[in-house]
Amino acid sequence: MSTLKVHVLGSNSAQYFNGRYPSAQYLDLGSGSILLDCSEATLFRLTTYGLKYQKIKAICISHFHGDHFYGLMGLLTTMSLNKRKESMIILAPKGIQEYIELNLELSQSRFSFDLEILEIEDYIDKQAFRIDNIGIKPIELSHKIPSFGFLVDEIIDDIRFDKDKIKDLPLSRDHFIQIQKGVKEIEIEGQILRAEDVILPKETRKKYVYVTDTEYFEPIIPKIKAYQTLYHEATFLHELKHRAIETKHTTALEAATIALKAEVSTLYIGHFSSRYLNSDALLREARSVFPETYAVIEKLIIDL
Repeated sequence: MSTLKVHVLGSNSAQYFNGRYPSAQYLDLGSGSILLDCSEATLFRLTTYGLKYQKIKAICISHFHGDHFYGLMGLLTTMSLNKRKESMIILAPKGIQEYIELNLELSQSRFSFDLEILEIEDYIDKQAFRIDNIGIKPIELSHKIPSFGFLVDEIIDDIRFDKDKIKDLPLSRDHFIQIQKGVKEIEIEGQILRAEDVILPKETRKKYVYVTDTEYFEPIIPKIKAYQTLYHEATFLHELKHRAIETKHTTALEAATIALKAEVSTLYIGHFSSRYLNSDALLREARSVFPETYAVIEKLIIDL
């Protein structure tokens, strides 16, 4: 089982306020890291908190509102300035390629490393990429512009055979060894057997969900069902439900309702409006529905 920790870099919506920065989270995998969103102060917070930005192997951008991606070019160019050589995966909505190319053209710059750019829309509800034994899958949310959440799954590679499907097959020890070594098809008594027909899907263990800018959106519930840890935006108290509707955001009560219906183990709320000096009232409201709720704050480390 891998080491997986979530370092919270930002807990506020829209702008900096009272010690709270806009959205970014750093997933420490042990051997590397993945960045979820990259607001304008992300590089500053990474260095302030002693997190190694050159260890980042992939950056996932949920949507193109500035408080979620305006720090991207600054981070990438600083990596290049410091002679990064390892390639970088960028998972973001359509348009990210043009955005990066325009910035490079205007500044007459180029990176010292290669970018692998993946457009989220091509990977909805399926694994977009894998870093070590962590897979990232985007899910669709509902906001003013296209917005996406991310499912983080630990993948266990051990081959497990479906006992019901193999019990009547004349499989020898050599057949099993071949399948475990990655052979896709084997011949048995003149018939071709596909390995995928007798092995179970890869087991997943640690499971984390990142859901930011969205209105209350029940279609995500079956997709995150029984995930262990859910981070969900909670921009407003429910007394400002009308503002949540206008801005297509979620209230603390609604975030807790999603957690309850999805049967997650733990809920973390964030993306707080600057109208709130602290998160106390938002946390109380969420806990009235889902007691196992916590508010994120800068420097918080969630040990999954």
